[in-house]
Amino acid sequence: MSTPERAPSDRLLLIAFVLSGAAALGYEILWTRLLGLTLGHETLGVLGTLAGFFAGMALGAALLHRRAAEGRDPLALFARLEVSAAIFAIVSPDLLHLLAARLPPLLGPIAGDNQSGGALVLTLVIATLVLLPGTFCLGATLPAL
Repeated sequence: MSTPERAPSDRLLLIAFVLSGAAALGYEILWTRLLGLTLGHETLGVLGTLAGFFAGMALGAALLHRRAAEGRDPLALFARLEVSAAIFAIVSPDLLHLLAARLPPLLGPIAGDNQSGGALVLTLVIATLVLLPGTFCLGATLPAL
Protein backbone atom coordinates (compact mmCIF):
# COMPACT_ATOMS: atom_id res chain seq x y z
CA MET A 1 0.00 0.00 0.00
CA SER A 2 1.51 3.32 -1.00
CA THR A 3 1.24 6.53 0.92
CA PRO A 4 -0.38 9.47 -0.82
CA GLU A 5 1.86 12.34 -1.87
CA ARG A 6 1.65 15.40 0.29
CA ALA A 7 0.93 18.71 -1.35
CA PRO A 8 3.72 21.30 -1.11
CA SER A 9 1.49 23.46 1.10
CA ASP A 10 1.10 20.54 3.53
CA ARG A 11 4.87 20.20 3.73
CA LEU A 12 5.27 23.91 4.37
CA LEU A 13 2.70 23.73 7.16
CA LEU A 14 4.52 20.81 8.72
CA ILE A 15 7.83 22.69 8.53
CA ALA A 16 6.20 25.81 10.04
CA PHE A 17 4.72 23.71 12.84
CA VAL A 18 8.09 22.11 13.65
CA LEU A 19 9.93 25.45 13.55
CA SER A 20 7.26 27.03 15.75
CA GLY A 21 7.69 24.29 18.35
CA ALA A 22 11.48 24.58 18.23
CA ALA A 23 11.25 28.35 18.69
CA ALA A 24 8.86 27.90 21.62
CA LEU A 25 11.32 25.54 23.32
CA GLY A 26 14.10 28.06 22.75
CA TYR A 27 11.98 30.81 24.27
CA GLU A 28 11.24 28.59 27.26
CA ILE A 29 14.95 28.01 27.89
CA LEU A 30 15.69 31.73 27.51
CA TRP A 31 12.91 32.73 29.89
CA THR A 32 13.84 30.05 32.43
CA ARG A 33 17.40 31.30 32.65
CA LEU A 34 16.41 34.96 32.69
CA LEU A 35 13.78 34.42 35.38
CA GLY A 36 16.28 32.42 37.42
CA LEU A 37 18.63 35.40 37.34
CA THR A 38 15.84 37.90 37.93
CA LEU A 39 14.26 36.04 40.83
CA GLY A 40 17.55 34.97 42.37
CA HIS A 41 17.13 31.20 42.14
CA GLU A 42 16.99 28.75 39.25
CA THR A 43 14.19 26.72 40.82
CA LEU A 44 12.00 29.80 40.99
CA GLY A 45 12.90 30.54 37.38
CA VAL A 46 11.81 27.07 36.28
CA LEU A 47 8.57 27.21 38.27
CA GLY A 48 7.82 30.72 37.07
CA THR A 49 8.48 29.86 33.46
CA LEU A 50 6.32 26.74 33.58
CA ALA A 51 3.47 28.63 35.24
CA GLY A 52 3.71 31.48 32.76
CA PHE A 53 4.16 29.21 29.77
CA PHE A 54 1.20 26.95 30.49
CA ALA A 55 -1.10 29.80 31.52
CA GLY A 56 -0.30 31.85 28.43
CA MET A 57 -0.52 28.90 26.06
CA ALA A 58 -3.90 27.86 27.48
CA LEU A 59 -5.30 31.40 27.39
CA GLY A 60 -4.06 32.04 23.87
CA ALA A 61 -5.48 28.79 22.52
CA ALA A 62 -8.81 29.21 24.32
CA LEU A 63 -9.41 32.87 23.51
CA LEU A 64 -8.37 32.84 19.86
CA HIS A 65 -9.83 29.45 18.92
CA ARG A 66 -13.05 30.88 17.47
CA ARG A 67 -11.27 33.67 15.61
CA ALA A 68 -8.88 31.20 14.01
CA ALA A 69 -11.71 28.87 13.03
CA GLU A 70 -13.85 31.64 11.54
CA GLY A 71 -11.03 33.69 10.10
CA ARG A 72 -10.46 34.11 6.41
CA ASP A 73 -6.75 33.44 6.54
CA PRO A 74 -5.58 31.37 9.52
CA LEU A 75 -2.05 31.19 8.07
CA ALA A 76 -1.75 34.98 8.13
CA LEU A 77 -2.94 34.92 11.75
CA PHE A 78 -0.36 32.23 12.51
CA ALA A 79 2.41 34.34 10.95
CA ARG A 80 1.38 37.49 12.86
CA LEU A 81 1.30 35.57 16.14
CA GLU A 82 4.73 34.00 15.54
CA VAL A 83 6.24 37.40 14.69
CA SER A 84 4.64 38.89 17.82
CA ALA A 85 6.07 36.10 19.98
CA ALA A 86 9.50 36.61 18.41
CA ILE A 87 9.40 40.35 19.06
CA PHE A 88 8.45 39.68 22.68
CA ALA A 89 11.34 37.21 22.99
CA ILE A 90 13.70 39.90 21.71
CA VAL A 91 12.55 42.52 24.22
CA SER A 92 12.01 40.14 27.15
CA PRO A 93 15.64 40.25 28.39
CA ASP A 94 15.36 44.03 28.79
CA LEU A 95 11.97 43.67 30.45
CA LEU A 96 13.28 41.09 32.90
CA HIS A 97 16.40 43.18 33.58
CA LEU A 98 14.14 46.11 34.45
CA LEU A 99 12.07 43.81 36.65
CA ALA A 100 15.20 42.60 38.45
CA ALA A 101 16.13 46.19 39.26
CA ARG A 102 12.66 47.16 40.49
CA LEU A 103 11.42 43.96 42.11
CA PRO A 104 13.33 43.81 45.44
CA PRO A 105 12.34 47.29 46.67
CA LEU A 106 8.71 46.73 45.67
CA LEU A 107 8.29 43.33 47.32
CA GLY A 108 10.34 43.90 50.43
CA PRO A 109 10.70 41.03 52.90
CA ILE A 110 8.40 38.65 50.99
CA ALA A 111 10.80 38.47 48.05
CA GLY A 112 13.80 37.99 50.31
CA ASP A 113 12.30 34.91 51.95
CA ASN A 114 12.33 32.27 49.21
CA GLN A 115 11.12 29.65 51.70
CA SER A 116 7.68 31.11 52.31
CA GLY A 117 4.55 30.16 50.43
CA GLY A 118 3.82 33.82 49.85
CA ALA A 119 7.11 34.30 48.04
CA LEU A 120 6.43 31.31 45.82
CA VAL A 121 2.92 32.44 44.92
CA LEU A 122 4.10 35.99 44.31
CA THR A 123 6.93 34.72 42.12
CA LEU A 124 4.59 32.59 40.03
CA VAL A 125 2.13 35.44 39.59
CA ILE A 126 4.85 37.88 38.53
CA ALA A 127 6.45 35.40 36.14
CA THR A 128 3.08 34.55 34.61
CA LEU A 129 2.22 38.20 34.05
CA VAL A 130 5.63 39.00 32.59
CA LEU A 131 5.61 36.08 30.16
CA LEU A 132 1.93 36.32 29.27
CA PRO A 133 2.22 38.40 26.06
CA GLY A 134 4.68 36.02 24.43
CA THR A 135 3.14 32.79 25.65
CA PHE A 136 -0.36 33.99 24.75
CA CYS A 137 0.80 34.46 21.15
CA LEU A 138 2.40 31.02 21.12
CA GLY A 139 -0.76 29.40 22.47
CA ALA A 140 -2.91 31.19 19.93
CA THR A 141 -0.86 29.72 17.08
CA LEU A 142 -2.18 26.23 17.87
CA PRO A 143 -5.77 26.84 16.70
CA ALA A 144 -4.46 28.85 13.74
CA LEU A 145 -2.68 25.77 12.43
